[in-house]
Amino acid sequence: MSVAQPTYRVGDQPQFGTVITNTSGTACSRDFGAGPQFLVYTLDGQKRLWASNDCNPDNPPETKTLKAGEQLSYKGAWFGTTSQPNCVGERAPVPAGAYMVVAQLGPIRSAAEPFNLAA
Repeated sequence: MSVAQPTYRVGDQPQFGTVITNTSGTACSRDFGAGPQFLVYTLDGQKRLWASNDCNPDNPPETKTLKAGEQLSYKGAWFGTTSQPNCVGERAPVPAGAYMVVAQLGPIRSAAEPFNLAA
């Protein structure tokens, strides 16, 4: 999990990236269509603010086979607003502060990566 820079200004679009690696000794197939997704939380991890799939939940299946040790890279951007599953509710701008992002594919989550939004 990576963030392109440690601090963004409110109104900018933080850029995220993650690399998915097949750590097994054999090839494996997985549906990458519904994920991976990026999730933004308050820095303490107590409140989920946004997920990249909230307003795009119906991505078509995209099964890929990764050879042992093979990697896939994914990138995403956040518009700095809140969201909820199925895009329910109002999308409010997030204020300046400290946040963290994680990448998730199915039940597997990356370590959190902190970043800041400055006024």
